[in-house]
Amino acid sequence: MPEGGTRRSAAKAPGPASRITAAVRDPQDAAARLTAEAQHAAARLTAEAQAAAPRLTAEAQDAAAGLTAGARDPQDPAARIAAALGGIGPVLGVDAGGSGTRAALVIDGVATQRYSSGPFNFLLHDDGVPRMAALALAARPSAVGIGVPGIAREPGAAAAFAAAISAACGVPTRVASDATVAWLGAFLGSPGIIVIAGTGSVAIGGSSGALVRIGGHGHLIGDEGGGYWIGRMALRAALAAAEGAGPPTELCDALAQAADASLDELVLRVQRDPRNRTILAGLSPVVGRCADGPGADPVARTIIAEAASTLAGLASALRQRLGELPVAGVGGVFAMPPLWAAFQRSTAAVAPMAPPEIGAALLAAGQEAG
Repeated sequence: MPEGGTRRSAAKAPGPASRITAAVRDPQDAAARLTAEAQHAAARLTAEAQAAAPRLTAEAQDAAAGLTAGARDPQDPAARIAAALGGIGPVLGVDAGGSGTRAALVIDGVATQRYSSGPFNFLLHDDGVPRMAALALAARPSAVGIGVPGIAREPGAAAAFAAAISAACGVPTRVASDATVAWLGAFLGSPGIIVIAGTGSVAIGGSSGALVRIGGHGHLIGDEGGGYWIGRMALRAALAAAEGAGPPTELCDALAQAADASLDELVLRVQRDPRNRTILAGLSPVVGRCADGPGADPVARTIIAEAASTLAGLASALRQRLGELPVAGVGGVFAMPPLWAAFQRSTAAVAPMAPPEIGAALLAAGQEAG
């Protein structure tokens, strides 16, 4: 479902949807204030979401992320997921993020359909209730679990947001931070540390009911090592090189070619739309390519090395507090071979047992987290 599809639905009748979002941001007595408006919005959302459903990118997955209903080993991730989700009906797990929203409909531990939508952050977007309700209405699950970036910053916001979505779609909904569902997916509830590096960066670790979170302070304050940070550092380096204030770098041409714009035009795009983090985050794969191989660009290599070191530092900080727990990494930034290699050398990181959207499905099924 393209991001624009849901946003147009919200724009048609901004009153109730906007007031729901405003109420969610004020968690005090939120559920009581949301009920009437959310139920009124549900009738409108049903028709709109069903019209939007064909635009959802739904792809049948016969064994998504290695999940197989026939797994026998009780220690096998697929068997553990099937045991947690078996017999409760279809469950929708949603992983919202700065570069996009991914969802999976899970039946008896198997991801049978996948959906995608545009970026969502609780602190930056005000259309979360109708968009998440539209996903639920399209998938028709018995329960929904959603990981949402930015929501951990406001006490009570997750419960109020979940109540609004549940009222709008008529499906029981549980909401937690995006880091929490990533941790649930990575370790299936067992102790461990997960470092998330997508558009931003955050780490969370510990055991069920006792999670500790560091980082995730947003692109204006932190998120070092994330895709936005990498893209910003690369653009800064390219501008410095072009102006003779920094070392020469192939990033000048590589960024301009990837964006189909001059460096000055890139600066204008960022300044004119500062809330759109995808402009700079979308440049991060270019930096990764420039930093890879025997002919790697020294400036790009330095940026990637600093990103890997910063992300490894998040894991190290949590290990100092929690002990030598296993570490996993998840997020698009780790798809860059030189970054993942450096991060893995520092942390002995492993791949997560399941992706965050499966962690969100476990959340929906009542799996305990932090």
